[in-house]
Amino acid sequence: MSSELEFEKAKRAAAEKALQDTAMREAAERQGREHLENELRKAEAQMNNERQARVSAERAAAAEKAAREIADTAAKNSEVAAQNERAARKLAEQAASEANAQALVEHAERESAEKVAAAAVKSTVTAKPAPPSAAPPPAVSPPAPSTPSWLIPLIVLGIAGFLLWFIALQWNNWESDWLIKTDDAYVRADVAPLSTKVVGTVVKTNVKDFDKVKAGQVLVELKNDDYKAQVDQAEAAVLEAETKLSDMKERKEQQDARVVDAQTVHESTRAGVSQAEDNVAAAESGIEQATAGIAAARAAIAEGNAGVKSAMAEENRANQERTRQEGLLALESATKQRVEQVVDDNDRASANLEAKKAGLLKAQAELAAKNAELTKAKQQLRSARTEQDRSQLTVRSRETEVTEQKKQRELLDGEEIELRAELAARKAALQASRVNLDYSIVRAPEDGVVGELKVKPGQLVSAGTQVITIISSTPWILANYRETQLAHVKAGDSAEITVDALPGTHFKGHVLAVAPASGAQFSLLPPDNASGNFTKITQRIPVKIALDEDQNTLSSLRPGMSVTATIQPGNR
Repeated sequence: MSSELEFEKAKRAAAEKALQDTAMREAAERQGREHLENELRKAEAQMNNERQARVSAERAAAAEKAAREIADTAAKNSEVAAQNERAARKLAEQAASEANAQALVEHAERESAEKVAAAAVKSTVTAKPAPPSAAPPPAVSPPAPSTPSWLIPLIVLGIAGFLLWFIALQWNNWESDWLIKTDDAYVRADVAPLSTKVVGTVVKTNVKDFDKVKAGQVLVELKNDDYKAQVDQAEAAVLEAETKLSDMKERKEQQDARVVDAQTVHESTRAGVSQAEDNVAAAESGIEQATAGIAAARAAIAEGNAGVKSAMAEENRANQERTRQEGLLALESATKQRVEQVVDDNDRASANLEAKKAGLLKAQAELAAKNAELTKAKQQLRSARTEQDRSQLTVRSRETEVTEQKKQRELLDGEEIELRAELAARKAALQASRVNLDYSIVRAPEDGVVGELKVKPGQLVSAGTQVITIISSTPWILANYRETQLAHVKAGDSAEITVDALPGTHFKGHVLAVAPASGAQFSLLPPDNASGNFTKITQRIPVKIALDEDQNTLSSLRPGMSVTATIQPGNR
């Protein structure tokens, strides 16, 4: 009875605890819904801000597209002008060649004319009369035939044409084998515009424009009281969930103890059932023995009755024979010895009768005892069966109790799963709160220099607002080489850099990588040579060059500086 009362109390306590847990769960869900609604409102505000930013970005993109179209048009015009300039240069070179050829022809004609004039003068001198004493002049041979005037210019033009053809044929090979140089190169560095991800008011700016910063250094701090409160609230919720989980562990241990106790009691009651079954079997065996004893006693009574009757008949016969012999002795017809013998027979018959009667009485007493034993055995059997039924009822009751305790244990397992899920959700909420709190502080992603600080203390910023720009402290060079110069350039080739802003200073470097496409392919509107008129223009391929100097030496470089880059192909 006490165990049933304890079981009812435990059930009532479990029901009350379940009600309390349900109430606390509903409160937590209500808080979660409120938090979710706040997050949704913040998300809507953020979406509105992003939508405005997107519209601004689209407008800026449209403006950039228009500017790019204007720039492309200007580039095309400059290319056309460059082509016209190259055509004019070719025409000038041709005109110069023709002028040189004409000058050569004129020079040849002049020389031939001078030779003719000299021959004429010589012939005139020869025609004058010689003095009398002078010897006769030697005979003058006729002048040799002169070279045709058109042959020398033709030879010169042929040699010049051959040289031009050979140079044009081998120019690309020579250009890619020798030192590759270009002034279309600039200093570059990673520029990271840092933005906020949460809405807040700027509390403090820890740096100024152009300050050097280290990775992880705090740059801008936003007011984060609400985020700290959210973190504290999430930590309290996690602590509450952990406390519930710890209480659940103790409850499970207590319930396990109850299950073990119920199983122990159940095993003991099963042992009682076995004992009751043994008692029933013993009682049934006693009944069988008593029944067998009764049967044996009844057989002994029947035998005793028969013996008594036989002894009574023998006694009657002995009495009659004694009476007859005594009568005969009185008449002196019998001897005294015979009478004594008859008397002895009569006494023995009487004693035998008494013995038979005593045996009969003993058998009757034995029968009564066996009947009593039978009655007692039947009573014991009824008592044993009653105890057996009670033990079986107790076993069933204990089995039911064990089942109930196990069900309670399974319910606790289900509650523990819910608590663990709730704890995981609260830990996730805590992590989200901590992330939002961390977002209220803008840190430097790497070593570098601060560009322009775009916010001031007290300024309200929204998600996505650019607050500061970090320029990496590791510059590199981006050189745009003509496609005809890169036939033998590979990663690792050495390079030499001169900076326009630092005359006389040379920097060593090496090729990191060659771009997978020309610069035109990376533009917002890459050219489509399949449409319109096609003009072949030598494209430029960007080459990234890393500087081998230390940071102190590179500190004088600024992204955007113009440089001249020279690569030595095959020199590593």
